[in-house]
Amino acid sequence: MILLPQRFVFILLLIGIHLSIQAQAHYAPKNVFSHNDYAQTKPFYDAYRQRVGYIEVDVFLQGQDLLVAHQANELMADRTIESMYLMPLQLEVTTHKGRIYPRRSQHLGLSIDIKTEGMSTLSRIVNVLEKYPDLLHARGFTILVSGNVPDPGQWALFPEFIHFDGRPDTEYTPAQWQRIGMVSNDFKKYSRWDGQGAISVADDEMIKSVLTQIHVRKKKFRFWASPDTPGAWHYLQSRGVDIIGTDTVQELIHYLKTYQK
Repeated sequence: MILLPQRFVFILLLIGIHLSIQAQAHYAPKNVFSHNDYAQTKPFYDAYRQRVGYIEVDVFLQGQDLLVAHQANELMADRTIESMYLMPLQLEVTTHKGRIYPRRSQHLGLSIDIKTEGMSTLSRIVNVLEKYPDLLHARGFTILVSGNVPDPGQWALFPEFIHFDGRPDTEYTPAQWQRIGMVSNDFKKYSRWDGQGAISVADDEMIKSVLTQIHVRKKKFRFWASPDTPGAWHYLQSRGVDIIGTDTVQELIHYLKTYQK
């Protein structure tokens, strides 16, 4: 075992801290994923006004309506994706003259989590979205679909404005990779860490491995069901997880702004 002089240990510690800060310095509201956004105090508006990068909405196909809820027993006829998200977004695009956000550098992905059968629900999603051409052509706006997505072999049946949430353990063709807007997986497949204290070395290695796998493809990565704590947010940043999901948008953005200072 080689023992380093104390001054070298101190220098290495400073380098480590510097690299950690550098790695996290780019994190901002653009990296925030408003999970189950419809459960926020003011759905859409709470997240949009913070300029988050991603807003998630769960949808159920009921007849011709796309209703917003987490569970089927929570469905209400007046809570549609159009009234809660597409109409407000269309208004913002008109206000900002064809941009999704006021600044050209700001982007928003609307992540639509399909809760009912994939093909029929996505077909209806496409039909509804086509009623909002200005929104579909807005600068800085992307539509992502997740949940019960159709088999990748059927993706080519849908318009190019539909992008998909991929999985790291699924094999895709080059054409299918082009349709993938981000890659996600369940945090619990890698760790049972609760966001308190330190994550185990073994879990950390698995997380680093999957991130390397996806970043080689030049895709962004997100965990779902990751711990929603400051300790977990710090860890996810330190490992380069591109998109951080949260149920507490205001708290995460406050944390990011405070950390940047």
